[in-house]
Amino acid sequence: AVTPERLFVVRAPDPQALDHDGDGIGCEPIT
Repeated sequence: AVTPERLFVVRAPDPQALDHDGDGIGCEPIT
C-alpha cells in the first residue's frame, strides 16, 4: 500500500489513484 492510512479524504489531483472509485475516500477496504 502507498500509505497505512485508510478511509481518508482524497483531494484532486489524485496522481496515485488512491481514490479508485471516485467518491473522494481513499484506500477503502476492497470487498
